[in-house]
Amino acid sequence: MGKMGIEPNLYAYTILASIYSAQGKFDFLESIIQEMVRVGIGPTVVTFNAIISGCAKNNRGTDACVWFERMKSLDIVPNEVTYEMLIEAFVNDGKPRLAYELYLRALKMGLVLSAKAYDAVVLSLEMHGELIDICSLGPRPLEKKKNVKIRRNLREFCILADVPRRSEVFDRKEIYSSYKQVQR
Repeated sequence: MGKMGIEPNLYAYTILASIYSAQGKFDFLESIIQEMVRVGIGPTVVTFNAIISGCAKNNRGTDACVWFERMKSLDIVPNEVTYEMLIEAFVNDGKPRLAYELYLRALKMGLVLSAKAYDAVVLSLEMHGELIDICSLGPRPLEKKKNVKIRRNLREFCILADVPRRSEVFDRKEIYSSYKQVQR
């Protein structure tokens, strides 16, 4: 981007940070963060979430923790995603007790974590034989349901109603009567 005269924005830096984090190139990542600060585009919680997520996906729980602490040292407030990614990093790195303690810390802060994070902590504790009272985690959070809107265009409608597709003008009553038959 620099060679082409295009100034990188926050999103470009965040994507680059995510890539370097996933590759474990933390020296390059450090230079990206320094450059962001130098040009006046400070890293945000999204930038650090991308870094911690990259660490989590590559079983680098310790590195994720270092970047979490770095984030807090820059007075960037972690959110639910930050805690969930860090919990995932600890679980993937075989550190269930740290994942458990982090989950409790998030709850004390009033954050609402996902059912996925809850399940990861519980499963990790069970797999590693940790004897911890799971009741202290509270009830399992509800799954978040996605709102799915069904969109139909005329072609899909005709296929469902078994109306032959033709290029000539059609009679709306013909389609409506065909649709009623399909509904029965």
